[in-house]
Amino acid sequence: MKARNENGNIVVYSEQQMKQKFNRFQLANGSDVNLFYASAKEVLEEYGFFDYVPPVLLEGERYGEKYKNEVNNVFTCYVEQIPPKTQEELDAEAQAALENDSSAQIVTDHKQNGQLELKRIWNKLQRLKDSGYLSASQYAVVSNSLFDALLPMDYGQWKIAQTKINATPNGSGKIATVRTAVKKIIDDYVTSNY
Repeated sequence: MKARNENGNIVVYSEQQMKQKFNRFQLANGSDVNLFYASAKEVLEEYGFFDYVPPVLLEGERYGEKYKNEVNNVFTCYVEQIPPKTQEELDAEAQAALENDSSAQIVTDHKQNGQLELKRIWNKLQRLKDSGYLSASQYAVVSNSLFDALLPMDYGQWKIAQTKINATPNGSGKIATVRTAVKKIIDDYVTSNY
């Protein structure tokens, strides 16, 4: 790698960048030269390009400000100690790791799926009432009997919802049909995901 001081900033160039950016560079005598392929180190140095030699980092260190080492005629950089993390930062990282592990993701997925399905169920019940399939009194019976059973889905607790819906009375006629349809949704999800 090469580096050059450009307007007070030391810019480091990889070989690829040197090939692309400095494919043609005009020399003082008016002739063109491909700086990347210039065989003479002196040609590159004449235009401010010197080797970039970063120091080897140890654990707990990072690269700091770049500078030109005039003794060795190379660009390099200072080494800085990474400041130790505060207890607050360590606690936040530990909490983030707990919230993002696979178990937490499963709970999050169950919760999102439960909230989505819960919304679909209540929308469907409302449509059944609006269409006249369920009377207002049938809608009230279904809503009241299913509310407590379905509430755990809002928290991703599908198995609790399954236990609660199994404990609700079957009812008869249209009420039984609706309960059976909702029970099937919950049973299918539990079977597929637990």
